[in-house]
This record gives sequence, structure tokens and C-alpha cells, in this order.
Amino acid sequence: MSDPTPPVLLLVDDKVKMVDLFAQFLRYQGLAVVKAYDGVEGVEAIARQRPDWILTGWNMPHAKGDAVLRAAQAADPPVPTVVLTAAQGQGIRALAAELGARAFLEKPATLEDLMAAFSAIAAEDGLPFPAYRPYVRTAD
Repeated sequence: MSDPTPPVLLLVDDKVKMVDLFAQFLRYQGLAVVKAYDGVEGVEAIARQRPDWILTGWNMPHAKGDAVLRAAQAADPPVPTVVLTAAQGQGIRALAAELGARAFLEKPATLEDLMAAFSAIAAEDGLPFPAYRPYVRTAD
């Protein structure tokens, strides 16, 4: 019997090193990862890749996290989205929630925080999401 297709997570942020590190971690967790390095790429990837999950930053060039959230909510079905940002303030948190963000994490957040946020959404909605596997990064 073959393994089921892993859920696809779209990772959107303009911090290239962070995106690459998180992608490595999320692949280890059993997800297929699509990377986008700004909001415009993120919006395009939602239409093109039809991800199961989205992790997005907020303050990015060309289009901010609000554009990603709007595209995620316009998808059929809407894509559960977690916002991870250094931007602080209740105004941004409230706007993200109004636009459909299912969780809002402020940087610095741990990789475990990310998994916990997605796992909680998966449990609430009955969606597939891999169980957390502790991750130890080794030197290359």
C-alpha cells in the first residue's frame, strides 16, 4: 500500500533564510512545502498550487499578508492560514482575524509553536496534519 499524498503547506515570507529553515523542518514533519518569497508570489501560488495549509508573514514587499489572507479565503474551499510576524499590535491581529487567519504568532516563535497552531486547527476542523516529530538539526 502506498503512502497517502502529504498535505501541501504554502510558506510565504520575504525572509529567505527563515523560509528555507522552516521548509526543511516542515518537510521533516511530513508536509509537502511550496515556498513563496513575497505576498504576490503567495497569492499566485494559492491559485496555482491549491495548498491545504498556509503559513504567511505580514510585512512583505509587493503585497502584505492581508493579500495572502484574502486569496486564502477566496479559495474553494478556504485554506486554513496561520500568520507569523514581527509586526505587533492588536490592530494587525484583529485585521488578520477579520480576514480569516486561524492563528496569529508573533516572532520569535518556535517551530513547536507552528506545529501546535496547525495541529489545533486540524483537530478543530477534522483535517489531516502530521503529528509533531521532534527535530534535531545536524551540521551538513
